[in-house]
Amino acid sequence: MGNTKVNILHMGLGAFHKAHQAVYVQRAINNGQKLAIAAVSQRDPKEAASLADMGFKYLVRQSDGVSSTDEEITSIVATYFYPKDYLALAQIVADEDFLAITITATEKAYVYSDDLQATLPGRLAYLLHARYLKTKKGISVISCDNLSGNGAITKALVLKSAGLIGDAIFTNWIDKEVTFPNTMVDRIVPAPKQAGVLVTEPFMQWVIEKDRIEKHLGGIGIQFVDDVAGYELMKLRLFNAVHSALAYTGELAGIEYVAQVIKDPKHEQLVKNIQEQAASSFEVPAGESADAYSAAIRKRIANPSLGHRSEQIAMDGSQKLPHRLFTTINVLIEKNLPTNYLSLVLAIWVDYLGKSDRVNDPLKEKLIPLAKAKDVAGLFSLPEFAVKLNPKAFSEIQEALRNL
Repeated sequence: MGNTKVNILHMGLGAFHKAHQAVYVQRAINNGQKLAIAAVSQRDPKEAASLADMGFKYLVRQSDGVSSTDEEITSIVATYFYPKDYLALAQIVADEDFLAITITATEKAYVYSDDLQATLPGRLAYLLHARYLKTKKGISVISCDNLSGNGAITKALVLKSAGLIGDAIFTNWIDKEVTFPNTMVDRIVPAPKQAGVLVTEPFMQWVIEKDRIEKHLGGIGIQFVDDVAGYELMKLRLFNAVHSALAYTGELAGIEYVAQVIKDPKHEQLVKNIQEQAASSFEVPAGESADAYSAAIRKRIANPSLGHRSEQIAMDGSQKLPHRLFTTINVLIEKNLPTNYLSLVLAIWVDYLGKSDRVNDPLKEKLIPLAKAKDVAGLFSLPEFAVKLNPKAFSEIQEALRNL
């Protein structure tokens, strides 16, 4: 592990973390910061084992489709598997000099359970308790998942989970001393095709609400701002929503990569229409332009070197679409503004659920029969969705589904 002690723990070791947060930390290290990440697999120990086998060293290849540059990453110095290694992880977090826990666990990880070790918020509460018992120094907990207000959501779930420990003073310590800044992350990172090499795009963005971690991660391109909300909404509504639309379109048409889907002029036009409609639902941050951002997104998605599979992006729609589309539709309905293109995306999703033989979704047992029956009201009224879709949208989705 070299001379540097681990002071950042990352929950959710995968391609995105390795090509995003680990790259930023590497740049901070190159800038003279003494930082080191221990990264944790939570679903499959293979990811942790394979990085260890490579000596915790890999390349990030940034390609725009014409030329590419390689960056060697050594910022991850140890890997673990949760739940097996929870005692070692507790020891790391309890260290006096420890700084932050970062997270990429996808939208579906943000749930509460009475079993402290069964879910991400419970595990975070357990790790924070280990720290609290040893030192009262606060740290940062930084969610990097596509949830609007991800810091606030994480904090609420961790506080609720901490209640299971039954120590009100500990819960109060989390509330006062542990920061949970809202963040927005962006970079297109497809599943890797070659061991030790991650191919991604040149573009990379990390926006963090003003936080103590800036002392260690300042000056390397991370934007520390007073309010992340506008950046989150811009990404969720002008990028993530169209990424999903292209993925379901690609799956239905048998097109393997989203870069190929957007090359079709009618699909590109659909993306433009979705972006234009969604842009009416929120205020972009000062100095940003919805039109320029939308155009840049279309260009990024069309990057042929990324090989980002429709199937990969189509996963877990029931967890992603409430944040990417339901909220937007609800806002537009409240404003009496059109929602037809966004409703069309949800109709395409229902069509995909009813026709595809490779649906990968935690709610698929409930979704597929309703989709096959074309029961739009039944499907979108399921209580499991994180956001309740306004029933006024149901007839428009039903109509779009009929016309597909």
